[in-house]
Amino acid sequence: MTKRGKHKIQKGLVIFASSVLMAMNLSLMAQEGIQSADTTRKNAIRIFLDCERCDMDYMKREIPYINYVREVRESQVYLLITQQRTGSGGTEYSLFFSGQHEFSGMNDTLKFLTSPDDTRDVIRTGLTNSTAAGLMRYVARTPILSQVKINYTGEENEEPKNVVDKWKY
Repeated sequence: MTKRGKHKIQKGLVIFASSVLMAMNLSLMAQEGIQSADTTRKNAIRIFLDCERCDMDYMKREIPYINYVREVRESQVYLLITQQRTGSGGTEYSLFFSGQHEFSGMNDTLKFLTSPDDTRDVIRTGLTNSTAAGLMRYVARTPILSQVKINYTGEENEEPKNVVDKWKY
């Protein structure tokens, strides 16, 4: 065998070995990601969402830190969302949160109002934000809270004005 032929074989072996090592590294990274996701999912609360006109795909994308279950008995939180027309032509959504199992007795009701001229996107965003806000009291009691960020997107208030306290409190 010529020198050139040996060099090609060695080069091919180096490329093959590099490919195998790279594939093993990618596999380990993927497994770590899966284990991390599994840990997150294991620690996330389980919710049963009872809502006729909710955009479930949108809610699942926007609130990924909870597990959506199909059986009421498996859930830790049962969420019933109802709606009714308002006198102005808008809609009032009522969100009834009912804690189950270790969250038993932790119940809450939130309201979300829409105007008659609100778009579907405005409604689904508002409803999803109201759902996320209502779920925070449950999420706060899980290890997953450290991975959830709550943001304020409104305008910052001006500096507080000097208030005269006539009672000297």
